[in-house]
Amino acid sequence: MVGLDLEDNYEDIISKAMKGSNKKIKTEKIEDICKELNLNLTALKNIRDKKYYPREYNFFRKTNELRVERIQVPFYKGNVNSYLLVKGNKCAIIDTCGDADFVIEKIEELKLKAKFILLTHGHDDHTDGLGKIEDKLKIKVEKKNKINFLGYSIKRISTPGHTADSVTFLVEDFLFSGDLIFAGSLGGGNFSYKKLLESFKKILSLNKNLWIFPGHGPSTTIGQERENNAFSNF
Repeated sequence: MVGLDLEDNYEDIISKAMKGSNKKIKTEKIEDICKELNLNLTALKNIRDKKYYPREYNFFRKTNELRVERIQVPFYKGNVNSYLLVKGNKCAIIDTCGDADFVIEKIEELKLKAKFILLTHGHDDHTDGLGKIEDKLKIKVEKKNKINFLGYSIKRISTPGHTADSVTFLVEDFLFSGDLIFAGSLGGGNFSYKKLLESFKKILSLNKNLWIFPGHGPSTTIGQERENNAFSNF
């Protein structure tokens, strides 16, 4: 079953790797490209041939236990994601998807009460509309390193690389990675490509069954990205 398109295609991945490593690759032979840029050959071939579509989290699952709702807003050629961490009739918001109205409408549609907002990093497509959300829902951004959500502990993990202050949030089996990890790829190493790869490796060392909810593209798991991410060549 074909799922949501990946955020990055073959050319995007090579471009990010060249920019991050400050190399220009002239060859078109994929084996040489992967060797020069330290990319995962099997994974990159599957992405080039459109054979990798991760098994996604079931967003249609309705339960009174902890679950995730995804909010998607069109952004360039794809989408930007915001998420609601939901327990019963209450939720926490992760990023704004750059559009307060989408977030507020989703919360009202599901008849939820928002408790607070979490931000993975400061780029506009993840923070625009923040003030409107705070004013409308009477909530604030939570900045503690350990955050209580209805008895569940949310841990803030420092994962710099895309930006200096990028973080990933871990709660139970869920990871909200912002623009650190995409299915099959990574976000751009805008702040530091070296630190981006270090943060990626740190997250991939966690339990393989953890769900990853990225800032763009489909959801995935640690296990799937160990095998299928083009940058997982370590």
